[in-house]
Amino acid sequence: LTEVLGCAPKSFAYPCGGYNDSVVDQVKAAGYEYAFTMHKRIRPVAKAPLLIHRQIIPRNKTPLQNYLLATRGYCRL
Repeated sequence: LTEVLGCAPKSFAYPCGGYNDSVVDQVKAAGYEYAFTMHKRIRPVAKAPLLIHRQIIPRNKTPLQNYLLATRGYCRL
């Protein structure tokens, strides 16, 4: 990727959001600074940069509904 992009990637997304301690260690050893999971738990990025939760934004919602989902976690509108 570094050769193709011209710079080293800094972030990684765990496939299907799955990970375990061994995978996190391998991602860190590979030099990634940030990694994203689907595990629904809020963690401060500064404390767990390799376990950042990513929020799925549904396509059938209004911009306001998507904003609320992204900024407040899961909520029913």
